[in-house]
Amino acid sequence: MKAEIAVDCGNTLGESPIWDPESGMLHWLDLARPSLNSMDIGTGLVSRHAIDGPAPLGALVRSTRTGSLLLAKRDGIVLVNLESMAESAVAHPLLGHVGLAYNDAGTDSQGRLWIGTAELTETSPDAVLFRLESDGSSTIAESGFTVSNGPAFSADGATMYVSDTLAGRVLTYDVDADGTLHNKRVFMQLDETQGIPDGLAMDVEGGIWIAHWGGSRITRWTPDGTLSETILVPTPNVTSMAFAGEGMTTMFITTAAHPYGGRISSAGAGALYVASPGVAGLADWPCSLGDA
Repeated sequence: MKAEIAVDCGNTLGESPIWDPESGMLHWLDLARPSLNSMDIGTGLVSRHAIDGPAPLGALVRSTRTGSLLLAKRDGIVLVNLESMAESAVAHPLLGHVGLAYNDAGTDSQGRLWIGTAELTETSPDAVLFRLESDGSSTIAESGFTVSNGPAFSADGATMYVSDTLAGRVLTYDVDADGTLHNKRVFMQLDETQGIPDGLAMDVEGGIWIAHWGGSRITRWTPDGTLSETILVPTPNVTSMAFAGEGMTTMFITTAAHPYGGRISSAGAGALYVASPGVAGLADWPCSLGDA
């Protein structure tokens, strides 16, 4: 299976695609040129809004507040009103943590935000994974990462997957109702020829989809760790994916034009791609952060 270009948007570092079923809009970020991209998938109309502040941006997630999204920036997590693009600060768990930046994020079945971080020199395992409650209080749920991506949760919320990106592996944990993590284990390990794991998504059959930075592909794995599907993407740096559209059966894939590890960006690098994965995606839970 092969993905095709949906929008040749030339993102320097396209990331964090999310589907808003209420508006019919797909949203994603360019982390390196701070901006919010939005597409009406019915009409194909695309818009881009510049985001104030330094690069890189971190992540984008759905909010329980209609017409708003949560956005992680260098100076904190904000609620963005999509009509006015006004920002309201809601949390900043990285305040006082030197040398780290927000990275990928996900929401669990309780509406809690889980947001990973990246160590800015990408040399030390000082990055952490935060869990945030609706009132903005935060807990370091896990540590020891250099760059954390994901996370993604099973349909029952009892299992979490997270990319330990520079270690080339995806980890999995059991999750208690209060968000406590247990039973850490390696779900899968990539070799150098496959790139390194970036963003994650889940489907309704329990499949785990992994974006391969430097690997020109998206792969699907069954819960027992068996590779079951590969979507080839004609550019090396594949960052993340989101299921969207009627029935959640269309996959949109973000990519980056930014070279990594000596790889040379290709034609179509930084584009938004589309594929038909043959299975419906598991809808993202909206996040209640800022609603307390």
